[in-house]
Amino acid sequence: MSRQPAGGEPELWAVAARNERGRRRLAGGAPREFVRAARADAAAWWVDAGADVALLLSSPAGRPPGAATSLSVRGAPRVPGGGSLAAALRAGEAAALAGLRGPFALAHWCARRRRLVVARDHLGQRGLFVARRGDFFVFSSSLEGLLEGGAELDPESAIHYLAHGLPAPGKTLARDVERVPAGHLMWWEPGGAPQPARYWTPLRDGAPVDDTPRLRRSLGAAIEGALREGLAGPGRAGLLLSGGLDSSYLAAVARRAGARAGLASYSIEFDPAYGLNETEYATLAAGAFGLRHRAVRLGAREALAGLEEVFREAEPCSAWAALTHRALLRAAVEDGVTRLASGLGSDEIFGSYGAMLRGYAAFREHLVALPEGARGRALADLLPDREAARRVLYAGVATFFTRGALREALAPAYRAWDPLDHLLPFYRECLRLKPGAHAYELMVAHECQHRVPDLLHAGFEPASRRAGVRVCYPYLDPGFVERAAGLKASSRMRWGGDEWRTKLPLRALGAGLLPRAILERPRASYNAPFAHWMREPAFARPALSRLRSSRFWQFGLVRERWRGRVLRELSAEPPPAGAATSAWTSQLWALLTLAAWFDRFVERGA
Repeated sequence: MSRQPAGGEPELWAVAARNERGRRRLAGGAPREFVRAARADAAAWWVDAGADVALLLSSPAGRPPGAATSLSVRGAPRVPGGGSLAAALRAGEAAALAGLRGPFALAHWCARRRRLVVARDHLGQRGLFVARRGDFFVFSSSLEGLLEGGAELDPESAIHYLAHGLPAPGKTLARDVERVPAGHLMWWEPGGAPQPARYWTPLRDGAPVDDTPRLRRSLGAAIEGALREGLAGPGRAGLLLSGGLDSSYLAAVARRAGARAGLASYSIEFDPAYGLNETEYATLAAGAFGLRHRAVRLGAREALAGLEEVFREAEPCSAWAALTHRALLRAAVEDGVTRLASGLGSDEIFGSYGAMLRGYAAFREHLVALPEGARGRALADLLPDREAARRVLYAGVATFFTRGALREALAPAYRAWDPLDHLLPFYRECLRLKPGAHAYELMVAHECQHRVPDLLHAGFEPASRRAGVRVCYPYLDPGFVERAAGLKASSRMRWGGDEWRTKLPLRALGAGLLPRAILERPRASYNAPFAHWMREPAFARPALSRLRSSRFWQFGLVRERWRGRVLRELSAEPPPAGAATSAWTSQLWALLTLAAWFDRFVERGA
């Protein structure tokens, strides 16, 4: 896969003085260590005359947008109705940010107010991090740049990663590097510390709860608008097409919206013996809408090359779909595609994952056991009861190590960790934002705040940007999310006799547009055949060799004999055709990616 050409979009960097010595150092220009980390010339930095902040400039004009302000932007945010982004931020940061569209990370310094604001887009397609470095606070969209001098592993984040596939909320795996949450800004004024503040939430008062024709038209318009924006521009455009309902509907909309001839589509094809291919459905959808389709074969050897790429990332990726994503990117780059559309996000926003269905069922079971008069406050009353909260609160799609498995796997000093310590504050905040929010709204809010930005986007987007490919996610457009997040359960799904039929509004939108076979396709989970590859020596031997030789085991977080247990369980019996995963393969993947991150970024003395 080719890399983004030199001279492409720079990273965002902002440096703020923590103390008087930091101010004196900034008076001499941008500190050299940050110039090096940003791989930029000192002339590219703007320094406030009062020597409080320095910004690496990346505004569209390449210069400060005004005498009173300086703005650094990574990404392409769009101000509704046009106009100046800097002017909109001066008028009111939270309102201006909530109204933006498109992925972004930005830093805005107002010399008149002496206030620095950094912000990350609504669903976290761009990353944004903050670190304390001696005399400075450092804000950057480049986690790798912040880790170049080595890192110290944060045990709490590492345990959270093993449990749910992402670091603890607001953190990274590095002890001294925090994360600006998606949909949040962080403001700083001289003499203080950075303060986070939310500017956007999917929990909207008055959000539609019923699946009506009017709502469907609104959802369809939001999808079409986001798709048009995402595929617009010079060069070739493409679509990641699995043949499922989500991506097939995007293909239909692209055709209806007049996408020019030559729109390419891409799907992954594995060894047929695995029973995990969607090629038949993808080919059907591509043929129905006149797309030039390419099935990208991915075998064990090619997957190993992708695994090495994943191991080099500044954030480990717990979704092994990162392997298929890189293979699809390579094919798109070979074809000259610079913009892709993806159906990622539909399952999260419509709440159709098995984990979300089980989460809703757990809440319903809890609800019906309550006296009728207590049901209105069932969620709020649940929070003080830790055991009930543990049974009922939704913790996310990914669960690699259950609480019981973690207690067995972790060294004794770390076994007291409890995921409720992060879950309870999140749900308390949600119920402050919208006291009447129902269970499905809260699950969608959890996906939007955690898994989508800090697992999926963190795992997929860095590779896309390095390849020079802009990926749009119409189902994660904030306007679409705001319309769909409040739907009640009966507007999302119904029992079809032998299984749940989910995404009812999307099915209604697709009726008459999509082939019947796709509309009636049984629910299925297609994923990379990691369990099968682990039985192929070309893939398994190098992967396991790295795991066995990793310095991670010397850290003492996970008992080394747990690694042996995982490997024994994996070798007990081969996975059946059509099965991509098991608890043991999930745990192995989490350990592999965490250990690889440790070996690359943690200093040897840790």
